[in-house]
Formats: sequence, structure tokens, C-alpha cells
Amino acid sequence: MKPAKILVGFICLSFVIASNARWQGINFANLLASSINNYAESVKIRDATPDSDRLHDRISDTTVDLLHTNFLRITKKKLRRFKKKPVILIFDETHEPFYGKTWDKWIREYKPKKGCTGSFEFIGAQIIQGRKKLFFDAIPVGKFTNKVKFIKETIETLWKEGIEIEVVLVDRGFTKNSKILDLFNKIGVRYLGLALKWDNVKQILLNCGKELVMPFEVRGVETTLIVNKTREIDWTFLTNIELNKVEKYIRLYKKRWNIETGFRVQDEARILTKSVLIQTRYFYFLAAMVLYNEWKETPENHREPFRRTLFRMKIFLEKVTAKTENIFGIIRDHIP
Repeated sequence: MKPAKILVGFICLSFVIASNARWQGINFANLLASSINNYAESVKIRDATPDSDRLHDRISDTTVDLLHTNFLRITKKKLRRFKKKPVILIFDETHEPFYGKTWDKWIREYKPKKGCTGSFEFIGAQIIQGRKKLFFDAIPVGKFTNKVKFIKETIETLWKEGIEIEVVLVDRGFTKNSKILDLFNKIGVRYLGLALKWDNVKQILLNCGKELVMPFEVRGVETTLIVNKTREIDWTFLTNIELNKVEKYIRLYKKRWNIETGFRVQDEARILTKSVLIQTRYFYFLAAMVLYNEWKETPENHREPFRRTLFRMKIFLEKVTAKTENIFGIIRDHIP
């Protein structure tokens, strides 16, 4: 089963497992599959699977940089499907709620759910081409994370792999950063993103008609402000591209919602944990992303709901590890 195979592969890339070790990648994969939408610490499978403490010990021996590098090793192999036509590149942020009292550089003040004390933040990069989608990259965001560097390196990596980028789509959390807009201009990337309704933008909205295209600056960085007033919303965009109709900016921007939908679906594979170690949080986040990517690669006419795929993977891993445990049991019984 491909999802199980790719999950085992990700585990074996993430930390070293000796060939004669009691617990192999498939045993750790069984723990992960059984922990989906559960706290890993509460999952206990007798004999066939290690507990979360053993897994977390292994994860603690790795680093964020190594996890990132190994995730890219997997996603780069999937880029061959996207080389025929330009792709749309989307950046977005997502948060996982944190309910503890410990505080460090990786825990953000934003509270995505009632009752949580903060959150772990991740920035993801997704490419889309027609109906094909791939979460290509993702990193955790801490107090000192350089988002501009991540965006630049992601774009350059895609170019190096032979991927042509049609446009980059971002939300207002990115367009408010003049350094990001300056980067897009300097490296020659077309971008479109929502504009914050700063006081000067609000004044423009009060005085303009239904549509407006005008030069604009964000802390000295030149861009173009697009305004389109509809019944539902007053759209305001920042961009460096020219389209012949203002409505086309809205249609193009709505493709950015693909990444938000992707994050929501990916959450169906989320593994909960009480750990505050960023390596552990990042490992679980990437494991869910690996499974989502594998599911999206399945042709639509053969693709079942994501939850169903995850359930079948869990059953498959349980059966395989049970057989493995029987073999180990026979060996133990015959040891003098």
C-alpha cells in the first residue's frame, strides 16, 4: 500500500534505524497511523509497536534542518508531473493550538482555538497546475524565522528543478511585509496578494468608484493597488502584474484558497502530542503532509476520501506488524 510505504520511507529518512533493531520503520509507522487524531502519548499497542517515548527519543536526536532536507528529498521526486506547464505557487501560514504553560521561541502568541495558550506556526508552499496539487515545502516559524529567506529559497529550488512559476499568490500577512514585495520585484516573480486596509487604503476606498488601478507603495517598495467593489466585499490587492479586467484579479486570487483547503484536509491526518519539542511537532506536521501529497497523487477516478485512505493504511500496518511480531515471537521462543 503506497501511503504506508511512503510513511515508512519518511520515517527511515528522518532518523537512523539499525537493520537489527527491535523496532523498524514499519513499527513506528504503525504507531503514527494509530495516533492520527489521537494523542500519540495515549496510544498503546502491545508488543507490535513501540510507545511514543521511544519514538520521541529518536526524533529528538534529529534537527529541524535535517527534517526539512529529507522532506524536500521526497517532494522533489514528485516534481516531474509539473514540468510541462507553468505552476501557481502559493504561500500560507497555519497554526496548531498549544495548551501548555511552557514558553519558548517556537510557541506563538496567536490562539487559533478557545482555551489554548498559544500555537505552533508553520509556513507552507504549495504548487498547483490545473487539478494537480503538491505541498512542496514547509518549515516551522519561530521568533527568529526569516520568511523572506524561505520564500526566496523555495522559488530558487523550484527553478533549479526546472519548474516554471506563472504567479505567486499570498494573503495580506505577506503583502504587509515590504521585504517580501521587494524580493518578488528583484527576482522578477509575478505576484498577487490581498492588501491590508491601512488608513490610506481606507481613504482611497471612500473616494474611488467601483474599480481602481493605481501605483502604490509599501514602505518605499513600488507596487500596484487594485480595487474592486462588489456586493459582498471590497477587494483590495497588491500586485506587479497587469490584467485587462479587474475581475480577473479576483478569479486568480481565489486559487490561493487551494492551500487553505489543503491544510484543512491535511488536518485529517494530524497526530496530536503533548510534546513542546519543535522537532516532534515538525515531524508530525510533515508526516501528515507526506500522506496528503501521496493521496493527491492518486488519479481522481481512483481516489477515495482521505479519511478512508488513512483508515485502510492503519488496518494494513496493523496486519503487517502483527505478522512481524509473530516472527519475533517464534525467534524468541527458540533462543536457548
